Parts: sequence; structure tokens; C-alpha cells
Amino acid sequence: MKGRISLTLLAICLLLVPGVAFGQAGGDGSIKGKVVAQGDESMSGGQVKLWDVKGGYSPLGHEYWQVQGYAFPIADDGSFSGQLPEGSYYLIAIKKPGESQAGPPQKGDLVYPSADAAKSPVYTVKAGQTTDIGTISGAVPLKEAWVLKGKTGVEGTVVDASGEKPFQGALVLANIAGVPPAAMRPLFTSDGRTGKDGRYIIRFPKGGQYLLMVLGRNSEPVKVTVKTGDMTKGIDIRLTR
Repeated sequence: MKGRISLTLLAICLLLVPGVAFGQAGGDGSIKGKVVAQGDESMSGGQVKLWDVKGGYSPLGHEYWQVQGYAFPIADDGSFSGQLPEGSYYLIAIKKPGESQAGPPQKGDLVYPSADAAKSPVYTVKAGQTTDIGTISGAVPLKEAWVLKGKTGVEGTVVDASGEKPFQGALVLANIAGVPPAAMRPLFTSDGRTGKDGRYIIRFPKGGQYLLMVLGRNSEPVKVTVKTGDMTKGIDIRLTR
């Protein structure tokens, strides 16, 4: 069982790195463009994240953060490119400090579009063609309006293998419970990485049964039932050795 869990978590880590996508291994269309921030700020080192419109979740809901379907790195000159299946996609560009670009935007991160936007832009990719979106400008530091405010979710603590010490720097992922381990992939992430107290909050669009795990760490998946409009508290996630 632990071997299968480890392989599953390894697959999750691979799926969250830039340029790697859920679903098909290869793309049948491509997208490219350039992202520019306001002022002298550079978007180099950030990511362009895309969500399939057919998934039904807009990334500008301000209530929860869904894991992107595709992520492409932003080069020194602000350009990006990547392959993905034919379809229509929401697009958001985010630059976080440091190397890790996983998780929702936090205070101080550069984001496009601005939190004032009603929705993220949608771009269509066609098979065998390249969609050039040109230069998109106006990436700005995160505004308070984009801080997640959803009231349906789970709160708890990530602890080490002893079960006693809080674990710092963990990003909690969630999938809908009942998905076979071989097909398991994260759908939602916590508001950010855990601090010294190990506490996390992960939010969902509605109630249901979810399976929680930690990105890049061996942990026993935790199954939890959540009611719409409620924050289920006291759900600890214990890392394994």
C-alpha cells in the first residue's frame, strides 16, 4: 500500500512541474506569447497556468484554488510557449518569490489578470496550429480582492512521522474521494504552504467526500466529509517515514 502511495505522490509531483499536464502526454496544438508586469518588475521565473474551460471551474472564483491543467515557465524576456490538446482555456500568469510556483497566489505575488477582472481571459487552441496571444501586460502585485474567501473546506495541521511536531512548508492537495489510486490526481490545493505551526486550510466549491495528501511527501491519504458552507476543523495529516 505504501509503495502505491509513494508512486502516486511521485506522479503528482511530476504533474505539477512546468510544462507537464494532466491527461494526454503530448499536445496536438500549441500556445505562445509574452507576459509583462507593470513598472520594472520582471515575470521571469513565473508560470503561465491554464485550465480547460470544459472543467467548469473558473480560476477567478476567489473561493477556492483548483490545480491547473497545464503550466508553462516564463522566460527571462517574459515569453512562454507550450503544447496542449485542442480546446479553450482560462489563462492566468503568476510569479511567486523563490523557485516553487505551486499553489494559489499569495500577498506580494505578481498576477495577471488583476484581481479586479471579472474573469480570466480565454484562449482557443486548435489541432496542428499555434495560438499566438501576443503580449499581455498589466501583471500586478496580488490585491486583497483575490485572497481566497470560500467557506467550504477543511482546516487542520500537517505533522511529522512522530505525530507530535508540526511540519512547515507543506502544500496540501485534495481529490474527490473514490477515485482509483492509479487515476488519482489533485484537483484543489491549500491556501498556501504551512507555517511553523503546520496549519493548513483547503477550500472546495461544494461539500462532499475528499481525499487529502501532501505534495512531495509520503503521507497516509486522509478521507474527510465536508458539508457545503462549513469548515471541517481538526483534520490532521501525518507524514510517514
